[in-house]
Amino acid sequence: MTYPVSEGPSPIVGVDIGGTKTHLRAVGPDGAVRDHVVPSREWRTRDWGEDATRLLAMVAGFAGPGVAAIGIGAHGCDDGAECIAFQSAFEARTAVPVAVVNDAELMPLALGLAGQIGVVAGTGSIAVCRRNGTMMVAGGWGWIIGDEGSSASLVREAARAVARHLDAGGSLDEPLAQALFAGLGVPAAPRLGSIVASFATATEAGHHAVLVFEAAEAGS
Repeated sequence: MTYPVSEGPSPIVGVDIGGTKTHLRAVGPDGAVRDHVVPSREWRTRDWGEDATRLLAMVAGFAGPGVAAIGIGAHGCDDGAECIAFQSAFEARTAVPVAVVNDAELMPLALGLAGQIGVVAGTGSIAVCRRNGTMMVAGGWGWIIGDEGSSASLVREAARAVARHLDAGGSLDEPLAQALFAGLGVPAAPRLGSIVASFATATEAGHHAVLVFEAAEAGS
């Protein structure tokens, strides 16, 4: 299916694709704003072509079949080539002008700031800017080895801290140990690492970040 260009006053649609949720915003010619939020897992497949098809259908269902332009910030477009690949998938399916950047780039752009560094610390973490048109990235390595400051890395580092605490002869009565063992369903200390390693995605790991804050409030 080819999605048509608007022939009359139509909205501009912005899309923020995060690791956890996708937020669509349509701004009409009269300035009216409408929002639509869905879990990213409900539609995203990580195949550029399939994702472009699904997102265009979502935009059409939300904002109507004709929009003036679409701007997309996409978690997972972590270098210039990936942004171009995703944008090319849209260009093959619609004549509507589409621009794709990394989701971290949306924040300075939304503030009207050019040439600035956008930093995200959410489900994952990354810092992005453009220099002479070239995308420059720090972080975004995934929660297993990086994504410092993200929700998933908080869980990873909390488990590491508890493991070191126990290796040093610490007690399971420590608030962070108590929170992780109860919240993650750890049956015995030797299973802490294997349970954390069983998380399939950053979203699954990051879901438990609340345990770290609860432990801090309990005096850990």
